[in-house]
Amino acid sequence: MSATPTETMAEKNFVAGPQGLVESTEIGANIRVWAFAHVMRGARVGANCNIGDHAFIETGRLRPP
Repeated sequence: MSATPTETMAEKNFVAGPQGLVESTEIGANIRVWAFAHVMRGARVGANCNIGDHAFIETGRLRPP
């Protein structure tokens, strides 16, 4: 579910650069995702966040060993 440069924030609720990857559907309004940042499926991101390049955001849910 990564946004393309032609999509607006209103359509996707966030802006991601061409190499930014957003797999989560729990994204707040006015989010910016820069190059090579990865927001994994299930991760929650609040409103008005700026996720810098090369960031990795995961769910934080513990998996059994």
